Amino acid sequence: MNLFKKILSFTSILILLSLLSGYFYFDRKFTPDKNYLHVSNESGTVKIKWENEAKKAMLLPVHFSLDTVTYYMQFDTGSPYTVCFIRIPLRESVKLLQLEIMLKAVLK
Repeated sequence: MNLFKKILSFTSILILLSLLSGYFYFDRKFTPDKNYLHVSNESGTVKIKWENEAKKAMLLPVHFSLDTVTYYMQFDTGSPYTVCFIRIPLRESVKLLQLEIMLKAVLK
């Protein structure tokens, strides 16, 4: 019986040490690096506009320094790119063309 207790205690200690060493190993291995991101010049509160009552699209206002029109950008967390759009009459298409030229100049 004494031999059985020794084997059981040795096995229990071995399992406990294995669990502890495994915990510390995986804790160090999968701990992410320190975040060095620094955010400055925050815009503050953004007035979000919903497209309709069903709240299918969240629109964020966008203002350009050379233009007085408020444009809206759809907030989409699953999209790999962003598209700016506005509903305008045909006679305003010249402004849209100017905006496209400005955006191309900014993105270059």
